[in-house]
Amino acid sequence: MQITIAITRLIISKGAFVCLIYVASGSIVERSLRSLRAFKEWCKENVKTRTARSRTREGNSIRDIR
Repeated sequence: MQITIAITRLIISKGAFVCLIYVASGSIVERSLRSLRAFKEWCKENVKTRTARSRTREGNSIRDIR
């Protein structure tokens, strides 16, 4: 009887451990995806800023070309 209880506890704890690992890895993946999206957005904004800056420095703005 005690062996059965010990095995049951072990199985339950392992199941909970697996469940916790799954939840934690899901959170990590979600956080990584959010970070990647934020980085991509930051890169887009950075490129837009650099392009606008280079156009005004070189006198190549759309207003100057027309």
